[in-house]
Amino acid sequence: MSSPSSRNAGGGAAVAQAPVLEVTDLVKHFPIRGGLVGRRPTGFVQAVNGVSVNVNRGQTVALVGESGCGKSTTARAILRLIEPTSGSVRLDGVDVLSLGPKELRKARRDMQIVFQDPYASLNPRMKIRQALTEKYELLGAEVTSRTIPDLLDTVGLADEYADRYPHEFSGGQRQRIGIARAIAMNPSSSCSTSRSRRWTCRSRRRSSTCWRTCRTSWA
Repeated sequence: MSSPSSRNAGGGAAVAQAPVLEVTDLVKHFPIRGGLVGRRPTGFVQAVNGVSVNVNRGQTVALVGESGCGKSTTARAILRLIEPTSGSVRLDGVDVLSLGPKELRKARRDMQIVFQDPYASLNPRMKIRQALTEKYELLGAEVTSRTIPDLLDTVGLADEYADRYPHEFSGGQRQRIGIARAIAMNPSSSCSTSRSRRWTCRSRRRSSTCWRTCRTSWA
C-alpha cells in the first residue's frame, strides 16, 4: 500500500511528498515454547508477515481485517511497544528499529498510540488531569495552566472533567481521553487500535471529529 501524491494549495500539479511514516516488510513472529528444560521454541505464530505501508503527513490509513488478524500487533510493532522480528520502520526518515533506549525514549514524542481498551490504559487511581500531565512530565515538556483545558477542549470535553476519575466516564469519553493523551505532544504519527464498531453512533461521530481536528493540526 502506498500513499497518493498531494496537491499544492493552489490546486496545481501533484507535488511529491516524502511519507512521514514508512513501513517495509514488517514481520512479527511469536515463539511457541515447549518442554520442561530450556523452554526451546517448538514453532512460531506468524502474527504479522510482510506488512508495508507509507503514510503522508495529515493522512489517515486504516488497516481492516477480522479479529485476531494482527492489526493491533502491527501498530505495537511499528511503535516498538513489542520488538518486530524483522522489517523496516522509518519515521521522518529516522530508522526507528535501530534506535537505542535513550534515542527511542526521545523519539516517543513523535510516536503515540490510542489503545483498544481505554479503561485498561488509564490508571484508575489517577485523575484525568494527573494522567494527562504525566505525559508532559515524562517527556520533559512544559505544562501551563491552559495546557490541560485546551487539550480536553480539542477532544470535546469540558475542563471540569479533568478532576474526575476514569470510572466516572462513559466508554466513548474514555476513548477521547485516550486520543487527548496521544496528541498531547503533537506527534508526527499516531496509531489507534480501537474497534469503532463497538461504539455508539454518537461516540463514533465525536471520535471521528477528534481525529479530523488532529489531522488538520498536523498537516
